[in-house]
Amino acid sequence: MENVLPEVIASLAAYPPSDGVNIPGFTSAKVKALLHRLIAKLPADECYLEIGCLCGSTLVSGLLDHKDVSAYACDNFSEFE
Repeated sequence: MENVLPEVIASLAAYPPSDGVNIPGFTSAKVKALLHRLIAKLPADECYLEIGCLCGSTLVSGLLDHKDVSAYACDNFSEFE
């Protein structure tokens, strides 16, 4: 995979993120927007893996509008009640 991070970070500066996903989590709107834009650049033969998904805030934000992306998430939920 080519390094798309500089391009994605530049796009965050040009278009400030809006947090349209109202799911509890331990992240910010900027991180969710970064994941969303990085997942948009994911090649068709790769998938997104999230370790530690809690309620799914970053997972849903990242995959929003990317119906063709394969994704997996895992969490054992042992640290939270």
